Amino acid sequence: MKEPKILPLEIPLEQIQPDTYQPRKDLGIKDKKNSLLRSLKDHGLRQPLAVVRLGKDKFRLIDGHRRYKCAELLEWNTIRCEIHPETNEGEIKRIRFNLQNNRRSWRPTERAQEVNQIKKSTNLRTNKELAEYLHYPEPMN
Repeated sequence: MKEPKILPLEIPLEQIQPDTYQPRKDLGIKDKKNSLLRSLKDHGLRQPLAVVRLGKDKFRLIDGHRRYKCAELLEWNTIRCEIHPETNEGEIKRIRFNLQNNRRSWRPTERAQEVNQIKKSTNLRTNKELAEYLHYPEPMN
């Protein structure tokens, strides 16, 4: 089976429609203290959004709703997206399901190792300093 060509492109935010069928309703973005928003502000977008083309200048967001919302709060004009070709509704849902469910979170020991490495490499002394550095709202235990 031939893989569809997925094109990366900067797209104006006003051309992107959030997916009203997206199952996650609470995006966890309540204010500008959000860790994802602060990370995007400090480091920019690391992972593009996934969108499906709906027409010439119209796209539906299928993965990256939190990043999209943060970009709006940061008043970005454009955002980098991977553009999936126009397709039927069932295929859009399949793509979204696979993108959002084929990720594996770090195991607790993996996370703890990385946190310790960050603390050592940045010479941070306290967990409060580390939490602030990582944009976490409270000290990490």
